Amino acid sequence: IKDQTGIPLTPDEIVDILLEQVIEKLKQHVPWRPGAQELLLAAHEAGMPCALVTMSYESFARVLVDSLPAGTFEVVVTGDMVEHGKPHPEPYLRAAHNLALAPEQCVAIEDSATGVRSAVAAGVPTLAVPHLVEIPQLDGLVVEAHPGGDPTRDRLAGDAVLGEAALADVVQEGGHHE
Repeated sequence: IKDQTGIPLTPDEIVDILLEQVIEKLKQHVPWRPGAQELLLAAHEAGMPCALVTMSYESFARVLVDSLPAGTFEVVVTGDMVEHGKPHPEPYLRAAHNLALAPEQCVAIEDSATGVRSAVAAGVPTLAVPHLVEIPQLDGLVVEAHPGGDPTRDRLAGDAVLGEAALADVVQEGGHHE
């Protein structure tokens, strides 16, 4: 941006300005994936500890966290909190540690290839929900196909059946679910 526009700002200043603008838009409307908010609220109501593991900046993630009831996410791990971002296992290992759980006691729900690689490398049973990019098949990973085979439609937890049944199966079977 700096090279093309001649703006007399440092790259960090440009990032800060753009991030502030995106945060303001996000405060107006959080673009939830279908089923995501409902699954998070159901997990919270059931007393299931949840962590947000994102490589976004903490200030950006805070807007999402603040849009939910207090305590929905017990732990937040952002890109500016770790030395090694996704696909390195550090973000998921930190989240599990901060939840006082072993990685294999957790379940990751991911929509990116780098996120999937991070969670699987950390030993976290992982449910992949393809969104904008294709997700590679890896051991310890469940790929939740789009309903009707239509990749333009999103689905996180179906109609909450997946939230309870499939997540329980993923944990019990060490990351393998049919």
